Amino acid sequence: MTRIVPCKLAALAPVFALLLSYNTSGQPPQNTVPPAPAVVKKAASRAPSAPAFDDIEKLTKDLRSIGRDTKGEFETSEEFAVRVKAHAAEGRAVKLLVNQYPGVLSLSYDADKSEMTASLHAGSPEECRLDSTTYRCRSVMIPVTKRIVASKRYVGSNAFGASVVVDYAEYSIAGVFPVPESAMKIVPRSHDLNFIFSMDRNKARKTRDTLGLVLIGKVSAGELLEYTFRLDPTLETPWERVERGQYVPFLLDEVRVVNPTTLEVESTFTAEMRGHN
Repeated sequence: MTRIVPCKLAALAPVFALLLSYNTSGQPPQNTVPPAPAVVKKAASRAPSAPAFDDIEKLTKDLRSIGRDTKGEFETSEEFAVRVKAHAAEGRAVKLLVNQYPGVLSLSYDADKSEMTASLHAGSPEECRLDSTTYRCRSVMIPVTKRIVASKRYVGSNAFGASVVVDYAEYSIAGVFPVPESAMKIVPRSHDLNFIFSMDRNKARKTRDTLGLVLIGKVSAGELLEYTFRLDPTLETPWERVERGQYVPFLLDEVRVVNPTTLEVESTFTAEMRGHN
């Protein structure tokens, strides 16, 4: 396999135009006496409703800030303690929504069995599998969100002068890794965690593309697991991929299949059930 190195970059500079419009009128006012102000009844203010699901990216930021926070020069010890406590995540009960996305979650239906399978594309780095001294490495990494942060094309060449156009993409992933103390044990038989449940065919046809998974549990003690995966391009596979993941230690109690729009629960998986692998 021949590795390709970049030799030429291309960038586009977008140009933005700002359009301003205004109206003028040279006519004098028709009435010299201003009209009485209308009586407006102020509506009663409502407290904003709490979000149905927690923000996994905020959790990763909180854990990172705890590990890196230091007392400021002009900050008292009491103020520092309050600030650290505000970002504390350990023991926090959370509900994390996993939406369908390539490399994160996919759903498929078996009409013969009237069963839907939700597949979480979990992973576990090889070096973690070999390290039996660290509990976090004996678990799996479950992505919750995955978004592209950079993409481009460049011309790369190998040591023999052969060149090819390479597609580059970089992703940011935020997720969890269930710790052994979790009520729900996750032991994957492959790179997919499969949750299988019964569903009527007509309903499956209507809802398959909208369903998601909700991971329910608490943030566990431990450090944020950060992992970077890189795929280098070759002449046969001219693409370069970089995935930077941050995973929160997690006590997994329950997994639900839900409709994120209606919040309707289609199926529930707990430690006592065997509907997952």
